[in-house]
Amino acid sequence: MKKIILNIILVIILCTPVFGLGIGSSGDLYPSIEFYPDKSYSFYYLLRTKATGVNDYMFFARGDLAEYVSFDPPIIKNKKISRTDYTTFPFHINIDLPPKVDKPGIHEIIVDIIEKKSGLKSMITAYPKVEVKIKVRVLYEGYKIESRLSVPNLNENEKGLARIHIENIGSKKIDKISAKIDIFDSDKQQVTTLFTKEHSIAIRGSTSLEADFDSTGFPSGNYSAIAEITYDDGTEYLNDSFMIGTKVVKVIDHSKNITVDTIEPFSFKIISHWNNPLNVYAKVYLQGKEFQTATVNIGNLETEQLKTYIDTNGMETGEHDVDITLFYQDGTTNYKGKIDVLKKPLNMNTAMFIGGTNWTIVSFVFILIILNILILLVLKKKKKQKQEVTESTLEADFEPKEPIQNP
Repeated sequence: MKKIILNIILVIILCTPVFGLGIGSSGDLYPSIEFYPDKSYSFYYLLRTKATGVNDYMFFARGDLAEYVSFDPPIIKNKKISRTDYTTFPFHINIDLPPKVDKPGIHEIIVDIIEKKSGLKSMITAYPKVEVKIKVRVLYEGYKIESRLSVPNLNENEKGLARIHIENIGSKKIDKISAKIDIFDSDKQQVTTLFTKEHSIAIRGSTSLEADFDSTGFPSGNYSAIAEITYDDGTEYLNDSFMIGTKVVKVIDHSKNITVDTIEPFSFKIISHWNNPLNVYAKVYLQGKEFQTATVNIGNLETEQLKTYIDTNGMETGEHDVDITLFYQDGTTNYKGKIDVLKKPLNMNTAMFIGGTNWTIVSFVFILIILNILILLVLKKKKKQKQEVTESTLEADFEPKEPIQNP
């Protein structure tokens, strides 16, 4: 223990104290920019610190475009003495892009601002650091899109919008782009097709292709959607899944047993097939008794647990029917299940004297007999030892003595 404490003290002595850094910006802290040949960008930041003494704040850039990054000033020096408040230092991150970047897509530049105490020679030093991340998007040659499909969950007899968000990340304008969306049920059978209007997308532009979807006439359940996007020089496919809900809440699991002559919790899990929140409570019926749960709010297509306490005093043991009725907005659900009402476990005292098995009684009697025998043997042995001591004493008293001779 002493060795551990000495090691901790040694680490504390050898370590350099550090103070946290903060960074702020009047714009986006982590900006995203577009690549243009030979274009320059400059981002203004404030470094915030409460460190004292002479500290240098150095800048380092990482990433495949790091060579095009510079800093103004190239280093920040802090000569603050007081520790009562924070000090801020302005600086710029400058990016001078090259005429060409061969690899298209997203390039990330990471700038590290690291604090280091000037002239410090401690054996163990921790350097506080903050990061700035800047993303640079380089266009693909020709036609190229980035897209995602979203079909919302609906309830029966509801209307919604299937939406495809598209960004043009190619070097050419897209004059015509549209989509059709095929809807399939849980058996993979196509049930309908949706069509979007035609759009155009400028270079680096974006749009949303939308199609109305009416769930009227479709049964509740799981569905999937496959979108085929057609544009000037290509075709792409997307997929998504969604549900059509119905205002039904069901019991999916419940406690399987309970003990007689007690008051015990009875819990069960429910699931909502409705695509809106619902307030739900339940009544539980067991052997002619009724018990009610508290009300819970169950979310869209979610599961929740309900619980009540059941007084089983006077109930019959064995397997019995348990009925659960769920109550919610404009609806009820009845559930029938089975539950085992178990006998109350007997403790050892009860087992020995009341309702114990024959073997328990026989064992108890046998132990009593053994104890009585042992007691009798001990008493007999003590009596025998006492008699031997008495006889020895009498023999000593009657032993003849030598006559006393006169001088």
